[in-house]
Amino acid sequence: MASSPRQRHETSRCPRQPRSATLPAKASSPRSQITLHAAPLLADWIAEEVRSPLVIGPDEESEQWVSAIAERARAPWTVLRKVRHGDRSVDVDVPDLSAWQGRQPVLVDDIASSGHTLIEAARKLPPQGFPKPVIAVVHPIFAENSYARLRALSERIVSADAVEHESNAIGLASLIAGELSVAENTAEQLVRRRRPPEPRDEVEQAGYDSFPASDPPSWTSGR
Repeated sequence: MASSPRQRHETSRCPRQPRSATLPAKASSPRSQITLHAAPLLADWIAEEVRSPLVIGPDEESEQWVSAIAERARAPWTVLRKVRHGDRSVDVDVPDLSAWQGRQPVLVDDIASSGHTLIEAARKLPPQGFPKPVIAVVHPIFAENSYARLRALSERIVSADAVEHESNAIGLASLIAGELSVAENTAEQLVRRRRPPEPRDEVEQAGYDSFPASDPPSWTSGR
């Protein structure tokens, strides 16, 4: 199926210089935080391990994340489109990628659960003249037999070790260590900048002097 004008424009872009190692969007959950900040790690793996990659995202909502990975990996990118035929029936529309013949498709996703989108995309790439895709995900859930089905359709499947799985190839230890270091430095700065307690006035001090420390009067601040 021919891609829309917007998709054609995106897939025909030349590789761009990376602007940032992480996305500017604020994460709304621990999983999305890992996903956002794992983008550079996926990008670095793709740049080192895949020759002439074409980065492909699972849907239009993943556009920002996928573009960040592609920019860092210095690769072109595009996204798939999900077409719903009912509450439970979803098809995957792969745009015309003929402009990128000769490149190795890399399907990226934040989480592989049922694997439906990845499986459908992997099936539709070879008819366009591409080799089997490389799959790179952050959270490898792979319910039921989805991993075996996808492995038969792909060149290789790799994942971050956010979830223990045989596909783990991208370690998050450096990411976690970096985040802990930032948290520790922030906490230290907060302690250093903490304001000293304000002095009590004469009435409040008299109340503390007249009652045990464990039983301050109700009309004081209780400090």
